[in-house]
Amino acid sequence: MDLLARAAAIEDEATALVAELPTLPPARLAALAAELDQIAAAAPADAAGLAEVLAAVVAVYQDGRAVLEGWAVVASAAHTLRRVLAAPDAGHAAALAAVRFELETLLPPIERGPRAVAVAADVPVAALVRRT
Repeated sequence: MDLLARAAAIEDEATALVAELPTLPPARLAALAAELDQIAAAAPADAAGLAEVLAAVVAVYQDGRAVLEGWAVVASAAHTLRRVLAAPDAGHAAALAAVRFELETLLPPIERGPRAVAVAADVPVAALVRRT
C-alpha cells in the first residue's frame, strides 16, 4: 500500500473513531500510532513531521492523558496529512504549521525539572534607603 492510500486509511480510521467517543479503543489507537510511525519513516520531511506529531498525540490519547474534545483536531490533522501526501508540491507550509500547532496543544506540558526557589534578600528591606 502506498503512502497516500495509508494516509487515507488513517484519515478514515480517525474519523470513524469520533463515533466511539467518549471511549477510544486502545488497540485501535495503538494500530493507528504504529501506522503513523511507519508513514513518518517513509514520507517526505514536511509530511513526516506532521505524522510524528500526530503519532505522539495518538499515543497520549492511548494513555488516556488527552482531552476527548480534541479528537476532532486529530481527525482534521489526518485529513491534512492525506492532502499533503496527495499534492506534495502544493505549498502546504502554512497549513502544516497550523495543524502542528493545534496538535502540540493537545500534548501534555514538558517537565523541565524543579522550579526555581525564591532566595531571601541579603540585605534587610528596612536598611534600603534612597540616596539623593
